[in-house]
Amino acid sequence: MAFYQGWKVAGAGFAVATVAWTIGFYGPSVYLVALTEKHGWSSAQISSVITLYYIASAILTSFAGEFYQRFHPAVLVTGATAALAAGLIALGVIDRPWQLYPVFALIVLGWSLTGGAGVYAIVGPWFDRRRGLALSIALTGASFAGVITAPIWTALLPEYGFDGASRLVAGGCAIVLIPLAWLCLRRLPSGGLPAFERRAGSHGDTGDPRPMASAAPSRFELVRMRGFWTIAAPFALGLFVQVGLLTHQLALLTPALGAGDAAFCVALTAVMAISGRLAVGTVIDRLDVRTVSALVFMVQAIGLILLWRADGFGALLTGCLLFGFGVGNLITLPSLIVHREFDDIAFTRVVGLVISINQLVFAFGPGFLGLVRTSLGSYGPALAACAAILVLCAGVVLIRPRATPPAR
Repeated sequence: MAFYQGWKVAGAGFAVATVAWTIGFYGPSVYLVALTEKHGWSSAQISSVITLYYIASAILTSFAGEFYQRFHPAVLVTGATAALAAGLIALGVIDRPWQLYPVFALIVLGWSLTGGAGVYAIVGPWFDRRRGLALSIALTGASFAGVITAPIWTALLPEYGFDGASRLVAGGCAIVLIPLAWLCLRRLPSGGLPAFERRAGSHGDTGDPRPMASAAPSRFELVRMRGFWTIAAPFALGLFVQVGLLTHQLALLTPALGAGDAAFCVALTAVMAISGRLAVGTVIDRLDVRTVSALVFMVQAIGLILLWRADGFGALLTGCLLFGFGVGNLITLPSLIVHREFDDIAFTRVVGLVISINQLVFAFGPGFLGLVRTSLGSYGPALAACAAILVLCAGVVLIRPRATPPAR
């Protein structure tokens, strides 16, 4: 049996996600510290630019899927990678605070095209029945980026400084990803037809065409659909909890475990995020995605309760592992619900809008945990509130749409 081209695309999606999250998602926390140390600029000044960066990327992300429907994915990935690399290199050479705005605008452009919505748009059209596994493989690159980003910068910064390190990271990402994009993404699925013009077989490359919708629902129409909000709302709130907890995880664990054991628990949380995503990805195409999503929310809630109430190493580690099980899955599962409940022609628009809402909401997660901790003197109340939010998310995601959205 010939090797199916779609799996090469999924592998390329892994590389795209790794580069995008390394520079566009995990990078800003490094840039904040490095620019403060290099120039003496206040963290508040830089943080305000980063906040605008996240807001702008959330808005642009909602349009990413439509770009991939209009333009060749290899061209878009090449342009986005160039923007990410150029922005990162520019961060190392600027010497005025106002220059942060145009530089981060470049990174916004690259990140919005290669983040979650971009990966879905690249990989999704190649698969139908095995889309869950393919997206799990591709988006594992996001978790992998979380594992490698800190060690890379830690190794490079003392030796080369921020300007030299930024050139090395940017150059390495571009040298790897741009040729890979043209090697693996040059072909289009089903002879160049977008996925919504056919109904895929077991792999996603053959089969009779599916009746086409005449047009995707507008964003205004989507936000009026109950089915849309039973996807967008629980995952936005779930990621609000997730990003908040991961930001404060080391500070939460260190007083109880010490720096070494706390760092070990954080590392295993990242490993569990990868393992959990791949484990669910191997079976999700045969299961009800909403039910699995509710179970993932509940597993994370149990993990938070252990982190709230436990005080020994074993119990705290278990809490981290249970929470980590859902970290990767909360990124993958929304697109799989969309795939099953919306016409294929609407897929990229719906997923882009879901991710856009997710990014706007989860940006406030770290601030929420920090505010509660500062106001009440401990993380306990914040963890209890977050566990309750996840239980609510599990209930909301089980609310089914009244009917499949009509063809348009």
